[in-house]
Amino acid sequence: MLASLEDAPLDDPTLVYEPKYQGIRATVEVGPPGDAVRLWSRPGNEKTRQFPEIAAALSQWGRSQREGVVLDGEIVALGEQGEPVGFQN
Repeated sequence: MLASLEDAPLDDPTLVYEPKYQGIRATVEVGPPGDAVRLWSRPGNEKTRQFPEIAAALSQWGRSQREGVVLDGEIVALGEQGEPVGFQN
């Protein structure tokens, strides 16, 4: 689901939501131990070279796993204080 700017979410203690941070949606393929890590943007553009630190960290983590895994998440921009920058801020 793509994020959109809306009023505050429903005020219901049974609902859970997470804030949208400014960043790039990414799918990451972490191959079986010893295989390469590849990052892809939502439209399918390879982003591995653009984020070498993330690829290296996930490669190191992947070596401790028995099988490959596909991750889906957001590569988030950080502000001057090291905190995630909010969507549309």
